[in-house]
Amino acid sequence: MKNVLYSCLIFVAFTITSCNIGSKEVKDGRMCFASSDKGMTSVIALEIEGSEVLGTYIIEITEKDKTVGDFYGKREDNVIKATYDYWVEGQNQMEEITLTILEDKIQIERPGQVEINGEIFDRDGDQKTTTEIKRTNCEDITKDIE
Repeated sequence: MKNVLYSCLIFVAFTITSCNIGSKEVKDGRMCFASSDKGMTSVIALEIEGSEVLGTYIIEITEKDKTVGDFYGKREDNVIKATYDYWVEGQNQMEEITLTILEDKIQIERPGQVEINGEIFDRDGDQKTTTEIKRTNCEDITKDIE
């Protein structure tokens, strides 16, 4: 009887544990992401407080102007819908972005169109782009976002 009880307890514990594998609850606080690949460096620092999210997003491509801006938006579970307001090549631009926080990275989806000084223009051939950036320690990127 004890063996059956122990077996049942182990099975229940394993089942509960396995249901949470790969799912991390997004909590309030600061999160940072950075990656560098093929001449492109991307850095994101974001602050979450409840459903409100504020952040900085920097894109630096070799031999091109740096894109620097801030975003603000709302979070639902691990998905953030935000407005990204940034400067690139001397112009202020704005676009709606979607950020999805995964266990060890963030995925950023940017639209094919942007608003420049109140007018809508095609960006990247009117195609959406998706970028993934690895999670990092915020202390490692402090110099990049200041």
